[in-house]
Amino acid sequence: MEQIPLFNEKMKLAQKAAMAKRWEDFKKIMKDDQENLLKQFDLFENSAIHVATRSNSPRLLRELIEMLPKEERWQALCKENREGNTVLHEVVFCKKKKMADVVFEIEDELLLQQQSSSLEEKRTLLDMRNHRGETPLFMAAMHGKLKMLKHMANRTGTRNMEDFRKHLHRSDKYSALHASVMGQHFDVAIWLVRMNRELAMEKDEKELTCLQLLAKMPQVFRSHTHMGLVKSIIYHYGGVENLFHISDGGINYKSYPHPR
Repeated sequence: MEQIPLFNEKMKLAQKAAMAKRWEDFKKIMKDDQENLLKQFDLFENSAIHVATRSNSPRLLRELIEMLPKEERWQALCKENREGNTVLHEVVFCKKKKMADVVFEIEDELLLQQQSSSLEEKRTLLDMRNHRGETPLFMAAMHGKLKMLKHMANRTGTRNMEDFRKHLHRSDKYSALHASVMGQHFDVAIWLVRMNRELAMEKDEKELTCLQLLAKMPQVFRSHTHMGLVKSIIYHYGGVENLFHISDGGINYKSYPHPR
């Protein structure tokens, strides 16, 4: 029995163009066969829209999405790859913040056009979680993408802290602060603590706060830049006496007070 190839010849040409970063060729191939835009593009189950984020070209991303009929664009934005990532999850890794803006602008356009439809009741792209239960904001924090994290956070409206916080936890309640500390992305961790100091008091599955987690990572104290996170936490809790007590046995962690 003859085996049917997973990808047609046009798709293989588009794959080669994307791998070589020949984005104009990639666009032309997809434009000639627009039915391929929502099909599986590679073995990671990305669509061509997912792959277009690697170009770091807002123009290309918009042009590809706008090749689709309007009624298929929401599907394109929500389509998941093998890891459950939507296009906005993939945009986290882009250097240009405008890449996120393109996605948000198209999302807003679709919402405006279909205010009376079920689209209005659907979750926003920022609310969507991948197979690990991670939102785009959580992914940005976990991978140390501070500029994109701040930019996307503006979309959530950080004045509504409860809404902001829900984006910073995986489905299993693991926090973006712990994830950023584990990845040694201390600029992200400092920003998160300054935005919401309650994150500093949350514990992971091993019952460790982020400061206790830091204490188990002595290598980080070799650099003064990493001390910024410790100083930031101490500042927000009114001084070191609120975090530790000193006895004959040495310095120990207090039971952390709930932030006021």
